[in-house]
Amino acid sequence: MWGKTLRITTKLAAVAASGAAIVLMTPSVSHADTWMLLVNQHSGRCLEIADGSGANGARAQQWSCNGQSAAKWRVSWIDGERTYFKLVNKASGKCLEISNSSRADYAYAQQWACKANVKGQIWGWGTNGRIVNAGSAKDLTVKGNSKANGARVWQDGQWGSVGYASRWNRLPGGN
Repeated sequence: MWGKTLRITTKLAAVAASGAAIVLMTPSVSHADTWMLLVNQHSGRCLEIADGSGANGARAQQWSCNGQSAAKWRVSWIDGERTYFKLVNKASGKCLEISNSSRADYAYAQQWACKANVKGQIWGWGTNGRIVNAGSAKDLTVKGNSKANGARVWQDGQWGSVGYASRWNRLPGGN
């Protein structure tokens, strides 16, 4: 009797110990599925995909934050150091990108199917809330410093001159 109990207890302890190790080593699922709002510091409006479209090429714009799925974003890290990432839209499942991976100032942001190694889809966090495109080293900025709903979003290399229009607050976006 004692031998059988000891073997069962030992096996349960081993399972519990390995389960604890798995829990400690596996990233939290809720963290991986966390959605956020990107709120422009100048206008107080959210970055979203126009009309909640699922189409490739649908424009990125700012709009009043009202909980719409088109304004929710998830960071998808592409490197182990968590330096570079893709921004995935909740409504469409597509990535924010600079059109044609352009390096020019004033190239518009849009969504497109996420693809590996497309520089226009790769981003990094800059200082003071800036979101910087890795392919161009330019900031995601609201066109013309606009505060209006529907204002387009583009990249701009003159972030000092556009100020807060190129700064974004990251806020929890819920599910």
